[in-house]
Amino acid sequence: MVAEFHYRLPGKAYSQRPGAHQSNMSGGGMLFRRHVSLFAHPDPRRLDVRASLRDPAEQWWVREYQQRAAIPVVTVLDLSSSMTFAGQHDTAATASDFVHAAAWSASRMGDRFGLVGFDARLRDDCYLPVRQQRAAVDSVLEQLRDNPQRQAGHAGLLEVPAWLPRESGLIFVVSDFHWPLTVLQSFLEAVPRHHVVPVVIRDRSEFSDWPTRGFALGQDIESGERRLLWLRRSWDAAPADAYAERDQALRDLCQSFDTRPLFLRDGFSADAVSAHFYGIAA
Repeated sequence: MVAEFHYRLPGKAYSQRPGAHQSNMSGGGMLFRRHVSLFAHPDPRRLDVRASLRDPAEQWWVREYQQRAAIPVVTVLDLSSSMTFAGQHDTAATASDFVHAAAWSASRMGDRFGLVGFDARLRDDCYLPVRQQRAAVDSVLEQLRDNPQRQAGHAGLLEVPAWLPRESGLIFVVSDFHWPLTVLQSFLEAVPRHHVVPVVIRDRSEFSDWPTRGFALGQDIESGERRLLWLRRSWDAAPADAYAERDQALRDLCQSFDTRPLFLRDGFSADAVSAHFYGIAA
Protein backbone atom coordinates (compact mmCIF):
# COMPACT_ATOMS: atom_id res chain seq x y z
CA MET A 1 0.00 0.00 0.00
CA VAL A 2 1.34 3.44 -0.95
CA ALA A 3 1.98 5.73 2.02
CA GLU A 4 0.19 9.06 2.20
CA PHE A 5 1.49 12.31 3.65
CA HIS A 6 -0.15 15.67 4.24
CA TYR A 7 1.16 18.95 2.87
CA ARG A 8 0.13 22.57 2.61
CA LEU A 9 1.39 25.85 1.22
CA PRO A 10 2.77 28.44 3.66
CA GLY A 11 0.38 31.03 2.23
CA LYS A 12 -2.75 31.17 0.10
CA ALA A 13 -2.95 29.51 -3.28
CA TYR A 14 -3.47 31.59 -6.41
CA SER A 15 -5.70 29.25 -8.37
CA GLN A 16 -9.21 29.24 -9.79
CA ARG A 17 -9.43 25.45 -9.60
CA PRO A 18 -11.50 24.27 -6.63
CA GLY A 19 -9.58 22.08 -4.21
CA ALA A 20 -8.38 21.66 -0.63
CA HIS A 21 -6.01 24.61 -0.10
CA GLN A 22 -6.72 28.08 1.23
CA SER A 23 -6.81 30.61 -1.57
CA ASN A 24 -7.33 34.30 -2.24
CA MET A 25 -10.31 33.59 -4.51
CA SER A 26 -13.95 34.03 -3.64
CA GLY A 27 -16.38 31.35 -4.66
CA GLY A 28 -18.25 28.32 -3.45
CA GLY A 29 -16.35 27.68 -0.25
CA MET A 30 -17.60 27.43 3.32
CA LEU A 31 -15.31 30.01 4.96
CA PHE A 32 -16.92 33.45 5.28
CA ARG A 33 -14.77 36.15 3.74
CA ARG A 34 -16.73 39.43 3.85
CA HIS A 35 -19.98 41.18 2.96
CA VAL A 36 -20.27 42.70 -0.50
CA SER A 37 -23.00 44.67 -2.20
CA LEU A 38 -25.66 42.71 -4.04
CA PHE A 39 -24.89 44.86 -7.07
CA ALA A 40 -21.21 43.88 -6.94
CA HIS A 41 -22.01 40.21 -6.40
CA PRO A 42 -25.52 39.55 -7.75
CA ASP A 43 -26.24 36.24 -6.02
CA PRO A 44 -29.51 36.50 -4.07
CA ARG A 45 -29.00 33.00 -2.66
CA ARG A 46 -26.40 34.48 -0.32
CA LEU A 47 -28.38 37.51 0.70
CA ASP A 48 -27.74 38.42 4.34
CA VAL A 49 -31.02 39.95 5.52
CA ARG A 50 -29.74 40.84 8.98
CA ALA A 51 -26.69 42.72 7.64
CA SER A 52 -28.88 44.49 5.08
CA LEU A 53 -31.39 45.65 7.71
CA ARG A 54 -28.59 47.03 9.87
CA ASP A 55 -27.19 49.16 7.03
CA PRO A 56 -28.28 52.82 7.46
CA ALA A 57 -27.74 53.33 3.73
CA GLU A 58 -30.33 50.59 3.12
CA GLN A 59 -28.13 48.60 0.76
CA TRP A 60 -28.58 44.91 0.14
CA TRP A 61 -25.61 42.82 1.25
CA VAL A 62 -24.62 39.28 0.34
CA ARG A 63 -22.11 36.96 1.95
CA GLU A 64 -18.90 36.29 0.04
CA TYR A 65 -17.06 33.06 0.82
CA GLN A 66 -13.46 32.04 0.35
CA GLN A 67 -12.99 29.28 -2.17
CA ARG A 68 -10.50 26.54 -1.47
CA ALA A 69 -8.22 25.79 -4.40
CA ALA A 70 -6.26 23.00 -6.05
CA ILE A 71 -2.57 23.44 -6.84
CA PRO A 72 -0.04 21.72 -9.09
CA VAL A 73 2.43 19.49 -7.24
CA VAL A 74 5.66 18.65 -9.09
CA THR A 75 8.49 16.36 -8.03
CA VAL A 76 11.85 17.26 -9.58
CA LEU A 77 13.93 14.09 -9.35
CA ASP A 78 17.73 13.87 -9.36
CA LEU A 79 18.76 10.97 -11.63
CA SER A 80 22.52 11.50 -11.43
CA SER A 81 25.02 8.75 -10.65
CA SER A 82 25.30 9.55 -6.95
CA MET A 83 21.64 8.60 -6.46
CA THR A 84 22.63 4.94 -6.90
CA PHE A 85 24.27 4.89 -3.45
CA ALA A 86 23.14 1.97 -1.31
CA GLY A 87 24.09 1.93 2.37
CA GLN A 88 21.70 0.97 5.12
CA HIS A 89 19.00 2.10 2.69
CA ASP A 90 18.96 2.38 -1.10
CA THR A 91 18.92 6.04 -2.18
CA ALA A 92 17.14 5.39 -5.47
CA ALA A 93 14.49 3.30 -3.71
CA THR A 94 13.92 6.04 -1.13
CA ALA A 95 13.48 8.59 -3.93
CA SER A 96 11.06 6.28 -5.74
CA ASP A 97 9.03 5.74 -2.55
CA PHE A 98 8.77 9.51 -2.14
CA VAL A 99 7.56 10.01 -5.72
CA HIS A 100 4.92 7.28 -5.33
CA ALA A 101 3.72 8.83 -2.07
CA ALA A 102 3.68 12.36 -3.51
CA ALA A 103 1.59 11.27 -6.50
CA TRP A 104 -0.85 9.37 -4.27
CA SER A 105 -1.08 12.21 -1.73
CA ALA A 106 -1.71 14.78 -4.48
CA SER A 107 -4.54 12.69 -5.91
CA ARG A 108 -6.07 12.35 -2.45
CA MET A 109 -5.94 16.14 -2.03
CA GLY A 110 -7.50 16.73 -5.44
CA ASP A 111 -4.28 18.25 -6.80
CA ARG A 112 -2.58 17.57 -10.12
CA PHE A 113 0.85 15.91 -10.11
CA GLY A 114 3.85 16.23 -12.40
CA LEU A 115 7.32 14.69 -12.57
CA VAL A 116 10.56 16.06 -14.04
CA GLY A 117 13.89 14.19 -13.97
CA PHE A 118 17.36 15.61 -14.48
CA ASP A 119 21.05 14.79 -14.35
CA ALA A 120 23.51 16.62 -16.60
CA ARG A 121 20.49 17.45 -18.76
CA LEU A 122 16.73 17.40 -18.56
CA ARG A 123 15.57 13.78 -18.84
CA ASP A 124 12.84 13.37 -21.45
CA ASP A 125 12.27 9.79 -20.28
CA CYS A 126 11.29 11.09 -16.84
CA TYR A 127 8.89 13.88 -17.68
CA LEU A 128 5.18 13.89 -16.95
CA PRO A 129 3.18 17.11 -17.38
CA VAL A 130 0.97 18.18 -14.51
CA ARG A 131 -2.32 16.26 -14.48
CA GLN A 132 -4.15 13.48 -12.64
CA GLN A 133 -1.93 10.55 -13.63
CA ARG A 134 -0.93 8.09 -10.92
CA ALA A 135 -0.72 5.18 -13.37
CA ALA A 136 1.69 7.11 -15.60
CA VAL A 137 3.97 7.77 -12.60
CA ASP A 138 4.15 4.05 -11.86
CA SER A 139 5.06 3.34 -15.49
CA VAL A 140 7.88 5.92 -15.61
CA LEU A 141 9.43 4.79 -12.32
CA GLU A 142 9.28 1.15 -13.42
CA GLN A 143 11.05 2.05 -16.65
CA LEU A 144 13.77 3.95 -14.76
CA ARG A 145 14.27 1.00 -12.43
CA ASP A 146 14.54 -1.54 -15.25
CA ASN A 147 16.66 0.63 -17.57
CA PRO A 148 18.70 3.02 -15.43
CA GLN A 149 20.63 5.53 -17.53
CA ARG A 150 22.45 7.78 -15.11
CA GLN A 151 25.03 10.43 -15.89
CA ALA A 152 27.24 12.55 -13.70
CA GLY A 153 26.25 16.19 -13.37
CA HIS A 154 23.30 18.33 -12.32
CA ALA A 155 23.15 21.13 -14.90
CA GLY A 156 19.80 19.76 -16.07
CA LEU A 157 18.17 21.32 -13.01
CA LEU A 158 18.61 24.73 -14.63
CA GLU A 159 16.44 23.58 -17.57
CA VAL A 160 13.58 22.51 -15.30
CA PRO A 161 11.93 25.95 -14.72
CA ALA A 162 10.85 26.14 -18.37
CA TRP A 163 8.95 22.86 -17.91
CA LEU A 164 7.10 23.80 -14.73
CA PRO A 165 3.47 24.98 -14.80
CA ARG A 166 2.84 28.71 -14.91
CA GLU A 167 0.33 28.40 -12.10
CA SER A 168 2.00 28.71 -8.70
CA GLY A 169 2.33 25.43 -6.85
CA LEU A 170 4.43 23.14 -4.68
CA ILE A 171 7.75 21.85 -6.04
CA PHE A 172 9.74 19.04 -4.42
CA VAL A 173 13.41 18.73 -5.45
CA VAL A 174 14.48 15.20 -4.48
CA SER A 175 18.24 14.65 -4.32
CA ASP A 176 21.22 13.84 -2.11
CA PHE A 177 22.44 17.38 -2.91
CA HIS A 178 26.04 16.28 -3.35
CA TRP A 179 26.60 19.09 -5.83
CA PRO A 180 27.30 22.82 -5.70
CA LEU A 181 24.57 24.71 -3.88
CA THR A 182 24.99 27.53 -6.39
CA VAL A 183 23.03 25.33 -8.83
CA LEU A 184 20.15 25.09 -6.36
CA GLN A 185 20.35 28.83 -5.73
CA SER A 186 20.02 29.55 -9.45
CA PHE A 187 17.02 27.24 -9.63
CA LEU A 188 15.31 28.90 -6.67
CA GLU A 189 15.88 32.33 -8.21
CA ALA A 190 14.24 31.13 -11.44
CA VAL A 191 10.99 29.91 -9.82
CA PRO A 192 9.85 32.71 -7.45
CA ARG A 193 6.15 31.98 -7.95
CA HIS A 194 6.47 28.41 -6.61
CA HIS A 195 7.04 27.12 -3.09
CA VAL A 196 10.08 24.84 -3.36
CA VAL A 197 10.94 22.16 -0.80
CA PRO A 198 14.35 20.48 -1.21
CA VAL A 199 13.98 16.83 -0.14
CA VAL A 200 17.41 15.73 1.09
CA ILE A 201 18.07 11.97 1.17
CA ARG A 202 20.64 10.98 3.77
CA ASP A 203 21.99 7.60 4.91
CA ARG A 204 23.98 7.27 8.12
CA SER A 205 26.46 4.92 6.47
CA GLU A 206 27.62 7.84 4.29
CA PHE A 207 29.43 9.35 7.25
CA SER A 208 29.49 6.73 10.02
CA ASP A 209 30.76 3.46 8.51
CA TRP A 210 34.25 4.61 7.58
CA PRO A 211 37.40 2.80 8.74
CA THR A 212 39.01 4.65 11.61
CA ARG A 213 42.69 3.97 10.86
CA GLY A 214 45.02 2.99 8.03
CA PHE A 215 44.52 2.72 4.29
CA ALA A 216 41.09 2.75 2.64
CA LEU A 217 39.98 2.70 -0.98
CA GLY A 218 37.48 5.46 -1.71
CA GLN A 219 35.36 5.92 -4.81
CA ASP A 220 33.49 9.02 -5.95
CA ILE A 221 30.08 7.60 -6.78
CA GLU A 222 29.32 10.50 -9.13
CA SER A 223 32.46 10.37 -11.28
CA GLY A 224 33.56 6.80 -10.56
CA GLU A 225 37.07 8.01 -9.66
CA ARG A 226 38.92 5.81 -7.12
CA ARG A 227 41.50 7.06 -4.64
CA LEU A 228 43.64 5.38 -2.02
CA LEU A 229 43.25 7.21 1.29
CA TRP A 230 45.32 7.22 4.45
CA LEU A 231 43.05 7.72 7.45
CA ARG A 232 44.45 9.26 10.62
CA ARG A 233 43.00 9.71 14.07
CA SER A 234 41.78 13.19 13.14
CA TRP A 235 39.57 11.61 10.46
CA ASP A 236 37.22 10.01 13.01
CA ALA A 237 34.75 12.88 13.17
CA ALA A 238 35.58 14.49 9.81
CA PRO A 239 32.82 12.91 7.67
CA ALA A 240 30.04 13.67 10.16
CA ASP A 241 31.34 17.21 10.64
CA ALA A 242 31.47 17.79 6.88
CA TYR A 243 27.90 16.57 6.45
CA ALA A 244 26.66 18.73 9.32
CA GLU A 245 28.38 21.78 7.84
CA ARG A 246 26.92 21.15 4.39
CA ASP A 247 23.42 20.55 5.73
CA GLN A 248 23.61 23.82 7.64
CA ALA A 249 24.70 25.63 4.47
CA LEU A 250 21.67 24.13 2.73
CA ARG A 251 19.38 25.33 5.53
CA ASP A 252 20.85 28.83 5.33
CA LEU A 253 20.33 28.97 1.56
CA CYS A 254 16.73 27.78 1.86
CA GLN A 255 16.00 30.28 4.61
CA SER A 256 16.94 33.12 2.28
CA PHE A 257 14.15 31.88 -0.03
CA ASP A 258 11.57 31.44 2.76
CA THR A 259 11.63 27.66 2.73
CA ARG A 260 13.18 24.76 4.66
CA PRO A 261 14.84 21.56 3.47
CA LEU A 262 13.13 18.29 4.30
CA PHE A 263 15.60 15.63 5.44
CA LEU A 264 14.79 11.96 4.86
CA ARG A 265 17.25 10.07 7.02
CA ASP A 266 17.45 6.29 6.75
CA GLY A 267 14.65 5.73 4.27
CA PHE A 268 11.31 7.27 3.38
CA SER A 269 8.88 8.24 6.12
CA ALA A 270 5.47 9.71 5.31
CA ASP A 271 5.18 10.91 8.91
CA ALA A 272 8.43 12.88 8.57
CA VAL A 273 7.08 14.61 5.46
CA SER A 274 3.80 15.52 7.16
CA ALA A 275 5.65 16.79 10.23
CA HIS A 276 7.76 19.07 8.04
CA PHE A 277 4.68 20.88 6.73
CA TYR A 278 3.09 21.29 10.13
CA GLY A 279 5.90 23.18 11.82
CA ILE A 280 8.23 20.50 13.17
CA ALA A 281 11.80 21.19 12.02
CA ALA A 282 13.95 18.35 10.72
